[in-house]
Amino acid sequence: LEKQLKSKILGRHPVITVIGEGGSGKTALALQTLYGLLQSNDHGFDAIAWVSAKSAQLNISEIARINGAISTALGAFEAVADQFEPGDAPPIERVRKLLEENKILLVIDNLETILDLSIQEFAQDVPGESKLLLTSRVPLGADLQVHVGNFTADEANTYLRRLIDAYEIHNLRIMDPETLKKYSERLGRKPLLLKWFALGVQSGLSPD
Repeated sequence: LEKQLKSKILGRHPVITVIGEGGSGKTALALQTLYGLLQSNDHGFDAIAWVSAKSAQLNISEIARINGAISTALGAFEAVADQFEPGDAPPIERVRKLLEENKILLVIDNLETILDLSIQEFAQDVPGESKLLLTSRVPLGADLQVHVGNFTADEANTYLRRLIDAYEIHNLRIMDPETLKKYSERLGRKPLLLKWFALGVQSGLSPD
């Protein structure tokens, strides 16, 4: 998946979307790919701008709303414009100017929380040689897509075992493989939920 995403980022199409269900690892894939590009320095971009529209975070016991989260397209453009292109012009105009005068990879994480007409219109005409990389649960349209599915049964079991070893979770380590497999299936084989489950057990909660 990382190789596929990198190829699309370095290709000619200006808009790429990492598509997948919640908790499937879209953000993790995007971050790993981008850090790889930065380390290899073979990307050709003047800058990579990251904006997260994530509005909630999963804690051990609840889903908590993130204070000050970006919840509108205007907020996303403001976050980029204020950081890279300060001025009095409207945020979307400043972002267009930034992308037109520089080769920027603009990344909007969790797009589905702010998807509206202005984002769609912007994506239809990305200025200059800049590119737009999105992570979303829903497709934008007219974009190249990298689909991130849930783990296979073997991948989920391997990942859960690695979490158990990394966090030294004794209560899970002594369980038989079939029981662990049952938990993995109940969690939909989603990386985020598997990690949340393991950390929950580590904190003292019952696996059930």
